[in-house]
Amino acid sequence: MIRFTFFAVALMLAFIAGCDTVTLDAPIGTKSDVKSLRSLVGRWASPDGDVVEIRLGSDLMLYSGQSSWDEDKRSFSIRTNKLDVRSIGDSLIVYGEDNARYSFARLSLPDRDSLVFSTPSPSAFRDAVSDGSLDGTVTTGENAHFHVRLSSKSDSLKAILGSPNGGLFFPPDLAFKSTILKRFDEDPEDGG
Repeated sequence: MIRFTFFAVALMLAFIAGCDTVTLDAPIGTKSDVKSLRSLVGRWASPDGDVVEIRLGSDLMLYSGQSSWDEDKRSFSIRTNKLDVRSIGDSLIVYGEDNARYSFARLSLPDRDSLVFSTPSPSAFRDAVSDGSLDGTVTTGENAHFHVRLSSKSDSLKAILGSPNGGLFFPPDLAFKSTILKRFDEDPEDGG
């Protein structure tokens, strides 16, 4: 699967590409406060040059936007994703919704100018569902790709998402970093 700068784009495109995926039936955790959300607003770049812009909507949700070039149409297209940032224990989890399935990633802020998204390991979550450690289902599709759908009501899942490092469930090789290019001063009261 190709990596994209922003996890929501990557995980939602995984559905289309048929890659192994993990989703929840509903977001869990406490909604982030406005100050925390504002700290994420800006234009972010990955080491490979992909750029994503994040804005705070009047509904106090984050929106990410990214452009991509379509060679056949010889034009750019823009993709927008609505993001829900929540805290569980000491962890920040970012959710993106697609047809009542919520993709998610652990968000860490190593410094003011960096974001690190750790995406979930499909195989670790599949194994936990298969052995009964987590509530959910595993569906196998074409080419033996699978989808893990987790239950948001699982106390075990809350413990995993809230743990400081996530262990096998969020391995370092599935993490990617974005660096701030430009910050925007936004006030949700005036529409940004």
